[in-house]
Formats: sequence, structure tokens, C-alpha cells
Amino acid sequence: MSKYRDKILQKLVSIPSYYPNIVGIKRCENFIEKTLTEIKNENSTVEIIQGNIIFSVNSNNNKETVAILLHYDTTPHFEESVSDDLDLIKKDGYFYGLGVTSAKAAIASIISALKINKDRIPLKNLKIIFSCDETIGSLNGTKNLVKNYLKKVSADLYWIPDCTDSYLSIGTYNVVSVCIGLEGDGGHPAYNIISESKNVIFSLKHLLVLITKNFKLIENKYINKKLKPVLSITGVKSFEQPNIIPTNAEVYLDLRLPPDELNVKDVIGQLLVEIKKESLLKSLDVNYYNGFSSELSSKIAKEFIYTAQKIINNKLETNIELGSHDGAFYGYKLKKPVVGFLPGGKNLHAKNECVHESSLDNIEKLFKYFLYD
Repeated sequence: MSKYRDKILQKLVSIPSYYPNIVGIKRCENFIEKTLTEIKNENSTVEIIQGNIIFSVNSNNNKETVAILLHYDTTPHFEESVSDDLDLIKKDGYFYGLGVTSAKAAIASIISALKINKDRIPLKNLKIIFSCDETIGSLNGTKNLVKNYLKKVSADLYWIPDCTDSYLSIGTYNVVSVCIGLEGDGGHPAYNIISESKNVIFSLKHLLVLITKNFKLIENKYINKKLKPVLSITGVKSFEQPNIIPTNAEVYLDLRLPPDELNVKDVIGQLLVEIKKESLLKSLDVNYYNGFSSELSSKIAKEFIYTAQKIINNKLETNIELGSHDGAFYGYKLKKPVVGFLPGGKNLHAKNECVHESSLDNIEKLFKYFLYD
């Protein structure tokens, strides 16, 4: 079946499915839909929700559901412009090509595993979710599915087979993402006299300075440590029309702490307290929109971990920690375990990104032994 998997991967890599290349995104969606439609039988269904593809398989006699989280959009290689179709290269046991690490090699492996087992009934209900825009924030992908189609994507365990080093857990850092919202008075600047304390744009400028200033409180806790915390301002949104002062704005923060005894939400909480003390607008709205803790002690999670350890013949590192990825949306909303069993890959999103062929075999083995045997 490796020839079939290689054929699927070759086609996926050849499609430049990255934003803003909407044509490439649509081509990739159509190819995956066509391939899944050829595989499905009377026990399975293919559904598309605004670019997100959900392939479901019914076990007939089990209420437990496992969801596999994949995404078919990727990022262009940062070293050069990519506009034409590309080739898959196989060298020294590795596959090289656009998007192989995130997450086209995983997609090819799962589709191959589906074809191998298409005439068998799984032990658990299965949902394979191919989201359309993970690399740019999942606004129309996972965020949309969790917000508007939660029942369709609900499961008891979520498995992310994105390609990096093999381990079990989500994230290598404690991660929490925060949205800080500001509201004030708005209007046309020529006719509305707005005080500085209620002018959202003026307050936004002041807030950004405060965030940078107060992050030093967190950095000071790590002065003598090798690993340092990282705080990124990942987005600022405030716009109604070019000549109008808006009534609201949002600032997005991504805080990452090295694994240690500190609770990431406690730390971000201290930062927000200091910011609120000095902010011009006191009514800041804080939303932890993308942080979660994945509990790995449930029965289904233990089964998954046991099976994964058997497959690679080694004790995998397992962690209960905060994380990001698309799994964060499911873990945060549904309080269900999210686990990563990740094939060995290197150079994520870079020109020479690659995955090891044997790691793709491990995905197919885990799929078979956990879901069918």
C-alpha cells in the first residue's frame, strides 16, 4: 500500500495549497474529496462544510468516537516564491516536498490506512476532519466547526498526526493565547470630540506599550534560566472605515513559558492585572481563546498511549500540558483529551522540510491497531 500512499502524497505536494492561493486551496479540497468518495462505502460518509471535509465511519456497536485532526492548507517556503506545481522527492528514506511536515504526509498516510481497512468495521466510531485554514488561524476551519457545528465534530479523543519528532503530547511549551478587547467612543474625527480616555485608537497605542513594559515582570523570573519565555503580539484588529474612529479594538497575545512549576494562566493573569492598573480604558475584556489542558488519564487516552508505545517499541514521552494547534479549540471547548503521535519530520515549513518514510508506516499501524484490532 506504500505505492498508493506515495501516489497520494505526490499529488498533494504538487498542489500549492497555501493562502492567499485560493485556487490551490480549492484544488486540494477537490482532490481529497474525490479520493475519499472513491474509498467510502455504505458504512461511511463524506461531508463538506465550508471547505472543511469530514469523513465519518460508523462502528455500529460502540459509542466512543475518535477524531483525527488534519489540515490540507500549508505555508509557502519562506526562502523563495512558490507559484508552480511541485514535485515530491524521495531521498535516503525521507520524503521532501511542500507541506509534507504540515500536514500532507499525514493526510496521505491516513487516506492510505482508510483504503487498506475500507471493508472492515472499526472498533470505535471514527471522524477524520480535514480543516481548510489551520496555518492562518482556523477562522473558517476549526474555529468555525467548533462554534457552529460542534455536534458534527464532537469526539472522545482527538489525535493530531502532524509531522515532527515522535512523542505523545501537545506542544513543547506551556502556551496560552489571549484576546484583549477595548471599547470606547467612536465617530468621525471632524465632528466628534472624543476624550483621550475614551478614544480606542489612542488607548490601543498606550496598551501596546504597557504590554511590552510589563512583560519584563515575567522575564525577570527566568534571568538565571537557560530557556526564556516568549510573548508575541500576534494581531491587532480595529477597523470600521478609513475616516472613522472605531468603537472597539482587539489585541491578540501568545504567551509561551518553558516547562516548569509556573502555571501559565497565573503568569498571564499577573501581566493583565498590571496592564489594567495603567490602561486608559479600565473595562478591558479578556478572553482565553486558545489554551487548554489535555488530560491523558482517561481510558481511551490510555489505550491510545499503550498502542502507540507498542508500535514504536519504546516508551513515549507523555505530558499533560498546555498547548496550541487546532487541537486546542477542541480541548478547550469539549474538555476532551488531545494527543499527538507525530511521525519523525524535520525543518517544518522550510524549503528542505521532510519526513521519514518509516514514520508514515507508524501512522498506518497506529490507525489499524487502535481503531480496528
